[in-house]
Amino acid sequence: MFQYVIKRLLSTIPVLIGISLLLFGIIITTFRFEQGMKLSGFGLLVYGYIKMWDYLAVAYYGNTQAVSESLSLLNQATPYNFTFWIFEVLLGIVLPAVIFLSSRYKHNPALVVLGAFLAVLGIIVNRWNVTVSGLFIPLEYSPGTLFQPEPVRYFPNVYEWGVAIGILGYMLLLLTLGARYLPLFEKDKAHS
Repeated sequence: MFQYVIKRLLSTIPVLIGISLLLFGIIITTFRFEQGMKLSGFGLLVYGYIKMWDYLAVAYYGNTQAVSESLSLLNQATPYNFTFWIFEVLLGIVLPAVIFLSSRYKHNPALVVLGAFLAVLGIIVNRWNVTVSGLFIPLEYSPGTLFQPEPVRYFPNVYEWGVAIGILGYMLLLLTLGARYLPLFEKDKAHS
């Protein structure tokens, strides 16, 4: 029961991070830029702590034959370990947190944009890992089912790519409209 509650809470973290990214935009426009970066950096560290706690709790308490077989099946059919450790943890949490919290890197605008991009990429990879790993539940969890299918490789079809491109296009449209019509930047008084 406790693990179920933790998993449900962790599944809402990307939504909370999306809301925090929105708040981050508000903080940038209303407060100092460095305070927003500190907040984002500490938020990523908290997210990383919860992520590692979940991983270690499942590895310790869930060390059963069924969980081992499920993880083996997941690793056979998907690049789960690689995407989790490299993209989600290293590139999606650690590197952006270092950029946002280090006084050496946070004054470089290109690195700040890279850190924000990597944090969003880490969230996208998290959702990918949650979705794909959910598709590989062994059938012994389904009562009355004896058939064990062969693992197959998954690649998104044209419709799934279309949905992803549509979401990105919608996001870029909102970003463009926000930059055009919202008072994000001060107007130069000499040219007014």
